[in-house]
Amino acid sequence: MNVGTDGTITDPGGYWPTPTGPYDGTRSVRDPARFDTTPRPAWRREVPDRGDVLLAGGRLYVTDDSYDPEQIVALDPTDGRLLWETPTPEFEAEVIAGPDRLYAVDAATMLVFDPETRTTARPFSFEWKYDPAVIVAVDGDQVFFAGGDPRRLHAVVDGSSQWSVPISQGLKNNTGAAISDGVMYVTDYKRLRAIAVDTGEVLWEQSGSSFRGRHVSVQGDRLFLSGNGVAAVDATTGEPRWRHPAPPGRTVRAAVGRRQVFVRTQTVDGTGSRLFTYDHTDSTPIACGQLSPFVNNSDVVTDGDLQVTGGVIKNSDKMFVQARRPGEPLVWRIVRDGRYPVRLCAGRDALFLRYGSTLEAISLS
Repeated sequence: MNVGTDGTITDPGGYWPTPTGPYDGTRSVRDPARFDTTPRPAWRREVPDRGDVLLAGGRLYVTDDSYDPEQIVALDPTDGRLLWETPTPEFEAEVIAGPDRLYAVDAATMLVFDPETRTTARPFSFEWKYDPAVIVAVDGDQVFFAGGDPRRLHAVVDGSSQWSVPISQGLKNNTGAAISDGVMYVTDYKRLRAIAVDTGEVLWEQSGSSFRGRHVSVQGDRLFLSGNGVAAVDATTGEPRWRHPAPPGRTVRAAVGRRQVFVRTQTVDGTGSRLFTYDHTDSTPIACGQLSPFVNNSDVVTDGDLQVTGGVIKNSDKMFVQARRPGEPLVWRIVRDGRYPVRLCAGRDALFLRYGSTLEAISLS
């Protein structure tokens, strides 16, 4: 549980393209990442206290919606050095990243931001009437964009719709979709579908109480639905594997490791946020721990083995980020002043913590 000092981030790599992590929905950093080494603070800088942190193309992007107009700030992840900042007045919703572009929406128009030229293109629009559109995911040169009336999910390539399928109003953000091995899995709360990303063919579709969830994650041959309890589904056939009813408090998007699923609940009735752990193959929780009675929206991420969580220490003005294996002692804990929710962005050898108006890099190499 020791915390080292004078950390150095030597590898700026990794891909955390959305506020909730990779496009497979797992909130997991793949090999060779391992978070069980001694954490060492590398750098810290002041940032606006609203917005998200993304990692893509060797840069950290800090979105800032506390100013008018909104801004995007680019940082060097190795030392926190400011690379540039630019206003983005058109951006009305959260920003997500592709390999070399950033994406957002303006009502019913797709916005594509080029970090090299710092210019914004508007290559695709819907005829907008009611709900605003949303950028759902990016896969290579495909951008998946939902909106319109009636609402449809489009695969957009070079500004043109390659294919589209109807969806309900339930698909509100990118946590309702996950991509793996050429297949997009989409939940709009009423149904769950597998769609071939190259053709738009619906490979299978399921509906009913066993398939209701606001968030979807995929790893290997399994899908995991969360937001209304937690369920496991066969990714190939769509057949249900298991389901556990909602624990106390609505569940947020799961973090999926190699063998276990970590599902956090929101605070309900003052009981505090809890973290449930399930085996991939069984609906019986194998562990449950209370995170914090005060903070209900700190992130949970995983390196495939450890669960990394944030919270506030009870009866104190201290917050923490910690790593552990379910049912085992802490591997490490970092304590900081304040009572803030913690947003986590994970790289290959680093964690980037955003709390209050501070962004801190922790080396784990």
